[in-house]
Amino acid sequence: MKSFIIIPIKTLVVLLLCSQFGYAQWTGSGNDAYIYGKVGIGISTPNPSSNLHIQSPSGDNQTARLLIWGTGQNHAGTSNNAGVGGALISGSADDASFGRYNIGIESWYGIGFKSTQNNRAGIIFDTRNASAFFEGKVGIGTDNPQNKLSVNGTIWAKEVKVSLADAADWVFEEDYYLRPLSEVESFIKENKHLPEMPSAEEFRKNDLNVAEMDNKLLQKVEELTLYIIEQNKKLEAQQKEIEELKKKIQD
Repeated sequence: MKSFIIIPIKTLVVLLLCSQFGYAQWTGSGNDAYIYGKVGIGISTPNPSSNLHIQSPSGDNQTARLLIWGTGQNHAGTSNNAGVGGALISGSADDASFGRYNIGIESWYGIGFKSTQNNRAGIIFDTRNASAFFEGKVGIGTDNPQNKLSVNGTIWAKEVKVSLADAADWVFEEDYYLRPLSEVESFIKENKHLPEMPSAEEFRKNDLNVAEMDNKLLQKVEELTLYIIEQNKKLEAQQKEIEELKKKIQD
């Protein structure tokens, strides 16, 4: 009779300890179920380190995965009261799958967004102080950028600044060789473009370097200014000679 009393007491103690230290409860209402308490949920691990800890089974070479499936809009995200550290991935019934979504995969895109005609994917920095850093190349309208920024389309901007190390003011140096106009004329007849300027074929082959071309155009404007000054001096000298001849005739 004594043994029958001890066993239920031990069982009761174990249940009380589990209730005290585990402090986890399941509750349900209709088709919903909840777990709450000071514990974590472990899948393939007896020692969860987070509220939900998913680990690949021991000896299994498959990566641990979490699949949320539905026919409507699917959402997986994090949220907290401070509004920081949140992440959200969502899909819609129109196009619920992402075409390029890998992060940190060298053989594919770092971060990608897929969109259809009706669903436009994008990146938004919701602060005026945000900045983005890209170590490689950026392509807009092209998936094969050849430069730091390649744009297949029109660029509109209120202001564009181009770095220029050496402006063409050396045209005004005393030792600068200013071609005679006769030499410039001969060069144009032979080559069909101005001296020191790329040809049409070079433009088609190498594209247009904005900084380099602006500097060359500045060089030609300054050369043209020197030609005008030179011609003006000749005109003034000729006018002086004409005035002297008129005076001699009148005398």
